[in-house]
Amino acid sequence: MKVARNHIEYFTMGIIGLLLFLFITGWFSSKSGYNLVVIENPDPNSMYPTYFQGDLFIIKKMDAHEYAVGDVIVYEGKTQLVIHRIIEILISSDGERHFRIKGDDPVTNNRPDDGSLTKTNNSWVTADYILGATVQRIPHIGHLSVAVQNNPFMTIIITIVLIVSLISLFMEDDDDEEKSKHIEINSETIRLEIQKQLQELKLKIELILKYKLIVLFLLGLLISPSIIIGFLQTDTSKNGVGIEEVKISYTAKMINNIDSVASESVFIQAEVTIYNQKSFSNILGYDMLVYLDEERTNDISHTIWNIDRKFRGVITVGGSIIFAGGDDLPFNTNTTVILHGTIILHTKTFFVNEDIRFDWAFNYTYN
Repeated sequence: MKVARNHIEYFTMGIIGLLLFLFITGWFSSKSGYNLVVIENPDPNSMYPTYFQGDLFIIKKMDAHEYAVGDVIVYEGKTQLVIHRIIEILISSDGERHFRIKGDDPVTNNRPDDGSLTKTNNSWVTADYILGATVQRIPHIGHLSVAVQNNPFMTIIITIVLIVSLISLFMEDDDDEEKSKHIEINSETIRLEIQKQLQELKLKIELILKYKLIVLFLLGLLISPSIIIGFLQTDTSKNGVGIEEVKISYTAKMINNIDSVASESVFIQAEVTIYNQKSFSNILGYDMLVYLDEERTNDISHTIWNIDRKFRGVITVGGSIIFAGGDDLPFNTNTTVILHGTIILHTKTFFVNEDIRFDWAFNYTYN
């Protein structure tokens, strides 16, 4: 079968345009297990200040045993999709894994998600409701998707523009002898043509970035005002990267109703204030360990907070301390103990990784 070369070009350009359209309108989905998710809620959202409205995430569906404490996941809530963090995992007697989830905002999300959010009607989420864990974050680029999904009129406009563009392609003159040639169509022809079109698209993007960088930068500021928040938060009294302070803001006992015999966990919210005055330093996250002894030999709680983002200034995120349920609680009722904590802050500047240690302690009464 032979078709004109320009018809193949139109076909491949149409496929690329369709994929872009599905992304912009939020319809993108893949059978490979990957999906795109955008934070739509205005700042401060439930993951603020770790992530902002308009941040785009690539998420991947995984098996239940692959999800770990510290992972940021997307799960099906009662009324909407929720992007929060795993802070505890319990395994029931039948082997099923149950995940306790919480948002990062230390003010609006100072406690784990409960039955008001989850479809399980309790504070646990099972893998059946998890769409996937985040594997890549692209800051602010999702603002266009948010704007389109919140404004049906814009969706109609974009649809009309795409249709008109496709029609105009087929109405072009066929004076170009090379494009009018009929060639044999097969899998190799299609592969080469798609490769050619992608290469041309790449060259056009590079050209735009080369000559219109200032315009794109200004456009980005208009679309995403939150991009300058990090610069407004700058505190010149701090140098380098580190932990400024850790403070306890909320404690709770939680009943774990995943088996016939209910057990109990202890949740403590620790607000962690991180400062960064290095322009090229990336905060990867931190490990929070808690000990009963001042020498910090055997930890009784270990939680992980994956962040992986750049910011300049000072932010406070809501870290979690979890003492697992059952008979393993490290203290007795109506007792006050001194808990000794250590935070290992993971940073990266260019290609150099650095761990920064911060020790702290606080009195805790279990009653």
